[in-house]
Amino acid sequence: MIRIGLVIFLSLATVLPAAAQIARAAKVDWLEAGVICAPEAIGFRDAPETITGRAHIIEAMPDFVAQTQVVPAVIGVGFGVKLQATAETPFQPVTITLSHPPMGAEGISRQSFTSAISGETPTVAFFQFDHGYELVEGTWYFEAREGDQLIYRVAFRIVPPQQVPALANACHYQDLLS
Repeated sequence: MIRIGLVIFLSLATVLPAAAQIARAAKVDWLEAGVICAPEAIGFRDAPETITGRAHIIEAMPDFVAQTQVVPAVIGVGFGVKLQATAETPFQPVTITLSHPPMGAEGISRQSFTSAISGETPTVAFFQFDHGYELVEGTWYFEAREGDQLIYRVAFRIVPPQQVPALANACHYQDLLS
C-alpha cells in the first residue's frame, strides 16, 4: 500500500550501486532512501492511480531502520524516500510514481499519486507491503516530477527475505520467514 507523508503529515547478497541508482534535481537540498517499519495510518486520502485507490496519511515521519536500497519482500516492511527541497524552491504539485514488476490480478506495474515537496520541512513517500500480492521481487522505482521536471528517481531491489535476514526481522516479522 502506498503511504505518503509530509512533515505537515499529509500525507547482503545483492546491492545496488547507490550513485548509479539515485538521480535528483539540483533544487533538492538532501535526499535519503531506505527501509522503514511503517507507522499506523491516522487516515486515508484518495489516490485513484494506485492499486487500492487510496493512500495512508501518517502522523509522524518514520525513521529508516537502514539506509539501503535492498529491501526484503516481507509483509509490514516498507521502503521509500525522504527529502527536502532547497528553502527557496518548493515543488508543488508533484506526481510521485512507483514503478514495479506486475502485481495483483490485473498485473498493475505503475501507481501514482500527487503530493508536494517543501523547502521548509522534510517530505516522505514510501510503500509498505500490506498484502501478499505486493511481495513482487525485482527492481522498483520511486520517481517524483513537477510537470516534466524530474525531481528524483530512486531504484530499490526487492529480494527474498533470506537474502537480507537482519532487515527482514527489523520490523519483528521473523515468523513470516519460516
